[in-house]
Amino acid sequence: MRSVTGDRYAPGFTVEAFARHGIRYEFSERDRSQIYIEALPLFTSGRVRLVDNRRMVSQFAALERRTAPSGRDRIDHPRDAHDDLSNAVAGAMVAAVVRRGCRMVVEPLQI
Repeated sequence: MRSVTGDRYAPGFTVEAFARHGIRYEFSERDRSQIYIEALPLFTSGRVRLVDNRRMVSQFAALERRTAPSGRDRIDHPRDAHDDLSNAVAGAMVAAVVRRGCRMVVEPLQI
């Protein structure tokens, strides 16, 4: 059986929707903040490059870092904004590079 990893957004609906197509939906062990924190060194070290996609770049650029009273850093999108694309891309990068130890370079599409 094929599988996909994602967050816990609408878990019942999401799990069932993928299952109807024979795909097992697995919950990520990382939350969005942890994904963004682990993705940051991939950008700063030049280990990854992104396709030129305005929506994705805008979502990454809008991310905000907040420190909770507990001292824990949270990275999230601003209120009433979205990060679905940037979160999916960061999650894929972290999964590919951290879990599998590979070097991932995404080149701009030539159209």
